[in-house]
Amino acid sequence: MARGGKRVGAGAPKGNRNALKHGGRAKVHYGVPLDKTLSSFEYRALCLEQLDSVKEFDLLNNHRLTDCFWGYYHRYKGVFKI
Repeated sequence: MARGGKRVGAGAPKGNRNALKHGGRAKVHYGVPLDKTLSSFEYRALCLEQLDSVKEFDLLNNHRLTDCFWGYYHRYKGVFKI
C-alpha cells in the first residue's frame, strides 16, 4: 500500500468553510491571514464579527442561542465589555 500524501478525493469539498468557523488549522480567519499582527481595533472587530455570525446562525437555524454562542461570548467577554 502506498503511503504519504492524502488520498484522491479526500478532504472537504471546495468552498467548505468549517475550518474558518471552528478554528482548527485554518490559515485564514474571516479573510485575514493568521500570521498577520492585528491591531487592537482589528482584533475586536474580528471578535464581534465572529460572535455576530454565530448568533445569526443560531437564531436562524435553532431559534435560540446554543452553547457555541455562549462559549464565544465568554471567551470574548474580556476583550470588550458586552
